[in-house]
Amino acid sequence: MRLPLPARSATEPGDETSRGPVRDLVVNLAHLPLREGRFWSVQLMVALIFAVHVVSDMKTMHHLVAVPDFTINLLLFIPIIYAGSIYGLAGSLGTALTGVALTVPDEILLQHSAVEIWGEWSVIITAGVVAIQVGHQYEVERRQRELLRRAERTKVESELRALRIDAEARRQLARRDALFHDAFENNTSGMYLLDRNGTLIFVNRAFCEMIGRSDDELLGHSPDEFRIDGGVPDERRRLLSGEAPRVHYSTQYVHRDGRVLFGELSAACLTDDDGRPETFVVSVRDATDERALLAELERQALYDPLTGLANRSLFDDRLSVACAATARDGGSNAIFLIDLDDFKGVNDTFGHHVGDELLIEFARRMERVTRASDTLCRFGGDEFLYLARGTSGSYEEVARRLLEAVREPFVVAGTSLEQRVSIGVVVMDAACTDNEELLRNVDTALYEAKRRGKSQVVRFTSDMHDQASNRYELLRDLRSAIGTDQLSMKYQPLIDLATDEVVGFEALMRWQHPSRGPIAPDVFIPLAEQTDLIIALGEFALCDATAEAASWVGANGQRPYVTVNLSTNQFRDPTLLGLVDEALRASALAPERLILEITERAALADTAQVAAVLAHFEHRGVRLALDDFGTGYSSLSHITRLHPHIIKIDRSFVIAAADDVANLALLEAMVSLGRRLNLSVLAEGIETEAQRERLAGLGCELGQGYLFAPALSTSEVRDLLGKLRYVSHPDQARSAAPRPLRFRNAHGATR
Repeated sequence: MRLPLPARSATEPGDETSRGPVRDLVVNLAHLPLREGRFWSVQLMVALIFAVHVVSDMKTMHHLVAVPDFTINLLLFIPIIYAGSIYGLAGSLGTALTGVALTVPDEILLQHSAVEIWGEWSVIITAGVVAIQVGHQYEVERRQRELLRRAERTKVESELRALRIDAEARRQLARRDALFHDAFENNTSGMYLLDRNGTLIFVNRAFCEMIGRSDDELLGHSPDEFRIDGGVPDERRRLLSGEAPRVHYSTQYVHRDGRVLFGELSAACLTDDDGRPETFVVSVRDATDERALLAELERQALYDPLTGLANRSLFDDRLSVACAATARDGGSNAIFLIDLDDFKGVNDTFGHHVGDELLIEFARRMERVTRASDTLCRFGGDEFLYLARGTSGSYEEVARRLLEAVREPFVVAGTSLEQRVSIGVVVMDAACTDNEELLRNVDTALYEAKRRGKSQVVRFTSDMHDQASNRYELLRDLRSAIGTDQLSMKYQPLIDLATDEVVGFEALMRWQHPSRGPIAPDVFIPLAEQTDLIIALGEFALCDATAEAASWVGANGQRPYVTVNLSTNQFRDPTLLGLVDEALRASALAPERLILEITERAALADTAQVAAVLAHFEHRGVRLALDDFGTGYSSLSHITRLHPHIIKIDRSFVIAAADDVANLALLEAMVSLGRRLNLSVLAEGIETEAQRERLAGLGCELGQGYLFAPALSTSEVRDLLGKLRYVSHPDQARSAAPRPLRFRNAHGATR
């Protein structure tokens, strides 16, 4: 016996919409719910009815039962109805077919009366009709229940979906609110909300920290109470009135500790449903550090970082304004170019840190004697520009104040420094409108002031243009003269003051200009030192002098030395050592016969570097003479480090000693210093016999000057060397034998 599954609706998931009722019935009958207890309950009822029916048939045949056996089949209606109520048409019809399948063999195999047969088939047909009716009714009810269930489920699902959407919307809204709150509260920029009256209703932590107040101190107040001026900015007034939906402006807040803060604000209006302004959100960016940085950048762009004075850019701007005002309104302005005399000596002797402090102190003094309305500028290095407005031609009074300001010594790092200045002046009028021309003119005036001996004030005049042009032409001609016979070397004898013997010669350069004639060294050498020409001139002097000195032989076989001057630039030239070696090699001059002269200032420029270079020369046997001794920032420690072989006393001390006891004492001290350090002392500029005798009496070993001879040509040198000694007066003859050349160093060794 088989009982199918309950019929499934054609609209259920997994059903095909094209499947018909018969096919559904066949499919359902083919699938038995073998795992369901109710299925087996139906089977058991059918089996019991069949058993009862068989027993009844057998008893009827033996006439043991008076009731017809077909009535037993009426009991099939029970499982048919039960199966139909559970499984529908397939269940009731399947149960009916199972009952028929069991009943038909009984009817065929056993003998029955016509009434029993008719009754049996009537019951079978009725069972089929009942099965169909019951199953159909179940299907209708089941479908109705299914529809109701689906409708209810759809409704519930719709409600659940609506609830889920609403819940998700609430979660999204809550999440957005939380994100907004976090973004608002944790924003690095200050933020706050205002109501329609401009009162703070919410502030974030950054704004509280920005102005140094808690939210309790801020809420309920206007932000204008914490601004530096306390008023309502026009931009926010426009925002509150609804004139502008958003505004940007800057303001200044006062921190609790009194500091002023610069804030850049961006404010927007939030409207209500009617479009009226309701809430205002404001973002405040703290621009204090940025403003300070911009101010610092502006200061660096327009002001000198060391002295704090205006720099060239700012001065040019102020000068343009002054020129325009002069051209428009008349009047007179003046430009002063101030240069610190011999400032390099301060750096070389005491170090650049002392030089920097001196520049700062000098700037402060200049500020005290100049007007705030004028412009004081550090032009570069140790040069300062001062633009004085409305001088009305009285530049002399301004210059006097400037000179007076530096009369007192400067005390820097515990050192007292006497500092003088040279000043060039240009007086502006309505015709002066070119900044570059004005600066060229004042520079020309300064050059003239320094040429006149420094510590001078010189006003620019038109004829100075010619002088500047002359210097330019000389420099151009000097460049062309290198490598020609225009340049030559002359040699001034160096005399042993005790015996009047010629012990050496100083090589001096001369320039014979083809059209201007002889050009003095104190004219073209300073020009060359301003350019790289001094290196080429120094190379020429060294090579020519060593080649000439190699040929010098005295009448008694003595070989005098030659001294060659080195400029500061040449001494710093990294190729100097190679140049000296090459000159000695090419000339075959013995190294001990070459003495290199450097000025005291050049030697003290960088004593460590100078000492290293001199150590190389010492190793080669080349010697050193310290020129212009006493004119710079002398230091005994520097002298002992440099180990010069000769110190040359400047001619100014030789001349001054004749007129003043103090100067004589100074000269004596310098000679004594050299002797105590075992250095040869040479006095320059000896022009009288009295000077020679005075120096010899002081113990000065060597001398040179016009008393003995001017600078000689190469042929005159050879003539001189043919004699035993150079006699200052023709009628004076001496016959003392020459002695060997000797040089003493700082350690007492005799050379």
